[in-house]
Amino acid sequence: MSKKQILIVEDESIVAEDLRLSLIGLGYEVPSVESSGEKAIGKIMEMRPDLVLMDIVLYGEMDGIDAAKEVHDRFDIPVVYLTSYSDEKILERAKITEPYCYIIKPFRERELHINIEIAIYKHKMEKKLKESKQWLDSTIKSLGEAVISTDKEGFIKTMNPIAEAMTGWKSDKAVSKPISTVFNIISEKPNVNVENPVTKVIREGMFYGLAEHTVLVAKEGMKTGKSSFLEKLTDNDPEKLEIRKVVQAAIMGDQYSISILANVGHWLGKGFAYLIQIFNPDMIILGGRMSEANQFILPPIQQSIHIFCNPELSNDLEIKVSELGSQAGMQGVSALLLEHVLDRN
Repeated sequence: MSKKQILIVEDESIVAEDLRLSLIGLGYEVPSVESSGEKAIGKIMEMRPDLVLMDIVLYGEMDGIDAAKEVHDRFDIPVVYLTSYSDEKILERAKITEPYCYIIKPFRERELHINIEIAIYKHKMEKKLKESKQWLDSTIKSLGEAVISTDKEGFIKTMNPIAEAMTGWKSDKAVSKPISTVFNIISEKPNVNVENPVTKVIREGMFYGLAEHTVLVAKEGMKTGKSSFLEKLTDNDPEKLEIRKVVQAAIMGDQYSISILANVGHWLGKGFAYLIQIFNPDMIILGGRMSEANQFILPPIQQSIHIFCNPELSNDLEIKVSELGSQAGMQGVSALLLEHVLDRN
């Protein structure tokens, strides 16, 4: 098992040497000792240590707090402060950089060891939690169903793209608003009051399902319920169902059509993920009828690629929607025919 590397940033040479020997004695590696914030940032970029021991008061234009702030903003590396000061103003400045702990000089080896191990462990757990949250967010965003999460008081915390399309609310505008404002359920029957089902779930801890003859009122007042605009667009004839009509219904706010397109996007993205790992393209262009539904299928496509594809291949991949729309296929065939004719001549 490799030893943890700790960078020391301390401008008092005697203290710095004492720290270095203590850390080596405790089983750590000390690849470098720096006396200024500027030099420390350079070394961190070069070496990426596991932890930085940073003296709060350093000589030069960049003191320890400024250096720690840059470490916090640019690198995912924990910082532990060294200080012989208890000045409230200095400590308040230091808090902003979110240090893992403080070690008061003169230090004791046991205290030094405990604080370093706590900082490394805490950073490791925070990193795992962050990765889990990112995975959960990606999964929720790629689902073909609408998802809205709230706190225990019923105030919105997150929404996925399908929920945005259904409710007419953008996530950044809906966050912190009461769920009843965004997820507004009413009865189709006049003069009948319907309790918001989410409010009931929060109060009683159980989901009873939606009442009959209820509809969702979107932000601009459009109502979407269990019936679908596709019924009207196809005259209830499944033979008349085509992608153009599904897209048209989705644009009108039809929940069922939005869900269909989101599921198509999810499975397209999953298929793309496997093909990307075989062919490693620089760009994917969506054309044809699907390009007209880009606001409904593009987010789940991107999220599925993010989940199922090797990030080394997908991070630089571009996904673009053809401006030719439904004409892309015809123009592509024409171009191939023309190329074939020219080759023969």
